[in-house]
Amino acid sequence: MHDKVVFVTQSGANGKALVRELAIRGHRCLHVPLIETVSLLPSTDVVFDRVDAWLCTSAAAARVIAQAGLDLRAIRPPVCYCVGEATAEAFRSLDLFVKTFPDVRDGRSLAVRVAAQYQHSPRRFVFVCGRQARRELPELLRQYGHLVMEWVVYDTVPAVVEPEVFLQHGQAVLTVFSPSAVDVLCSFEPLRLWAKQPGIRVVPFGHTTLDRLVQQDIAVTVIPKRPTRADMLVAIESALSIQD
Repeated sequence: MHDKVVFVTQSGANGKALVRELAIRGHRCLHVPLIETVSLLPSTDVVFDRVDAWLCTSAAAARVIAQAGLDLRAIRPPVCYCVGEATAEAFRSLDLFVKTFPDVRDGRSLAVRVAAQYQHSPRRFVFVCGRQARRELPELLRQYGHLVMEWVVYDTVPAVVEPEVFLQHGQAVLTVFSPSAVDVLCSFEPLRLWAKQPGIRVVPFGHTTLDRLVQQDIAVTVIPKRPTRADMLVAIESALSIQD
């Protein structure tokens, strides 16, 4: 067993499952969610007119839809454009045809690429998002003349965080699963400084989370090859194996 503790900051069943898997492998873990996801979906199936594509920037949106058990057959889009492989994998799990662009890392750049795909006539899109999502993506596409409906499926709220739980550990692996989680972490200045210490190995789940960490000047130790639990486990164990 390694001396370093692994902080799993993903909330809900997925976070608990990751903790169990790490414990089975003999690692010491603490489950300390940074954000909580609250579903806003109704208990009945959702119905809206067919559209040309869904636009998706958040893996949490796909997880909320899956957990709600909605029948998507009546609203299934021809294509789902996603930002990042973590989001893409989550929407593929809903049996949707997903497309990503290697150079797209945020909503603004996705809007530009999608607009380039549909230059000759106005199209109808659904932006599948959380309540706190930035609105650059739908706003830009509307400026290009497209119709964009917003399907708000969840909200995120900061979890109750006790900084001392983190600060008492000078050697740790910190896993982070979303830009929102980075924002919560960095809202506590002692935690932001703690995450920058040499003894703290930071492992983001995807590239959009990586980008937010870079914006906060927090160094990343390793990132999974793909945004899957199996690859996340490999990345965590790689971070644990690094000698100080």
